[in-house]
Amino acid sequence: MQHVDSDNNSSDYEVIFQDDFTDIDSSSDIEEILNSDSDEENKLLYLTKMGFSEAEASIAMERCGPDSSIAELIDFICADQMTKAADVLLPVEGSAKLTERICKALEAYDNEPPSSVQKYVLDEC
Repeated sequence: MQHVDSDNNSSDYEVIFQDDFTDIDSSSDIEEILNSDSDEENKLLYLTKMGFSEAEASIAMERCGPDSSIAELIDFICADQMTKAADVLLPVEGSAKLTERICKALEAYDNEPPSSVQKYVLDEC
């Protein structure tokens, strides 16, 4: 088992965390955000400067409402991204269950299974 130095890792995390916001910290970016015409544009600009797509930011603002904070919008976008990532795994789980059902259907026969079982396997694949 490898020993982990928590002090070293936390300083690495702080550097990475700070690097994530260096684009937003530049004075021209802050001026652009502050000079935008509306609060909605301001939020959209801020979220895109953070690296979220304009589509993600727009959907979050639409779903969360005009009075939502940047933190609420970020939470919404991150939750949506995690949901999409989890949805990608669902076919894998379903595939394992399907494989198990097919194996059980084929185990019942010593020789070639009847055409109805073959059709079932082909339909499911």
